[in-house]
Amino acid sequence: MNSLFVFNPENDLALANGTPYFTPPKMAQKIRFDLQMLPLWLADRGDSIYAPKSIDNQTFIESVKSFLPSKSEINLKYDDLGDLEIIPWGWSEALRYELSSKIDKVTDFDLQKLRDLSSRKTVTKVYDYFETHSSMKLPTSPKLCNTLEVVEQFVADNQNCMIKAPWSGSGKGVFNVTAENFHVYLPWIKGTLKKQGSVLCEVFLNKVQDFAMEFYSDGHSVRFVGYSVFENNSRFSYEQAIVANEKELRFYLEQYIQGKQLDYVREILICCLNRIIPQEYKGYLGVDMMLYMDENNQINIMPCIELNLRMTMGLLGCKLGNDLINDGKKGIMKILFHADVEAREAYIKTLSQPQFVNDKLENGSLLLVPIYRDSVYTAVLTVS
Repeated sequence: MNSLFVFNPENDLALANGTPYFTPPKMAQKIRFDLQMLPLWLADRGDSIYAPKSIDNQTFIESVKSFLPSKSEINLKYDDLGDLEIIPWGWSEALRYELSSKIDKVTDFDLQKLRDLSSRKTVTKVYDYFETHSSMKLPTSPKLCNTLEVVEQFVADNQNCMIKAPWSGSGKGVFNVTAENFHVYLPWIKGTLKKQGSVLCEVFLNKVQDFAMEFYSDGHSVRFVGYSVFENNSRFSYEQAIVANEKELRFYLEQYIQGKQLDYVREILICCLNRIIPQEYKGYLGVDMMLYMDENNQINIMPCIELNLRMTMGLLGCKLGNDLINDGKKGIMKILFHADVEAREAYIKTLSQPQFVNDKLENGSLLLVPIYRDSVYTAVLTVS
């Protein structure tokens, strides 16, 4: 069955809201509109993108298929969705409600179960599995705290912590809290405890490199898709990713950690995910990890910073690296916000023209989405 790809990056916010009637903030709506064609890079021949059949969108597909023939039969669908299999960025009650008037049967998933698993508290389940089933050296266990007193005690015991809301989006609801600045974040902690019932507390780690492992669940089992190597900004939200094929990304990570350690983590994680991910779930998921320096100046793997039960920018980078980058080359993928249209145009003028060799990006910058008249978000892949 062919698939319909839906880009709904506000999904984490919709999960936090938890109702079918969620209205995203205006900027979240703007991100969704400006970047609506990003799933094109994940789709295969015969699939469709949930986007209007505008001249901009159709022209963009035509330009892409000129160097990627596999995209030659990608369709645009926005109203008559037929019996396509829905593959969204992420599932929520809000998306099911949005699509329910356009398709007879949106999904059979228990979306409440999916929402629960999408909470950051699932990190504790993964961590507990590693403590029980691995011989890895692990940092202090993350703790799900249900009262202010427990949060205070965790911060007092560990001094430097990360405190996270169970549900939030794009770095929101994630703060570096210390014993000294605890009072600054006290109102937010109280509010989150009241709204969401808990916060996740973790010991702050001396980060060397963010990375992730991407997976796919086919409704029976979970399989490994590839690595993603990325950087978060000071607000703990995605900033950019290294784009290369799986061999190159693994070689990059092996500068810090032995390949057999990556394999060990991957195999344990697959066993864990096969236990906790519902069999009825079909779709992508990513596990954010971290390479960190311990107190003995040894680099170790923190095997689960976050479980994303949805597509991720890391998955997109993984797919681009395997499909679009020549062996031995690396690129950088960025999602950029421009203050206004003039700033966007000034930025685009700085980009060098993409150069292809054997239908692979060899040099230059490739825009990954169309530029609409009022776009302020762009997605760009640059190889140099």
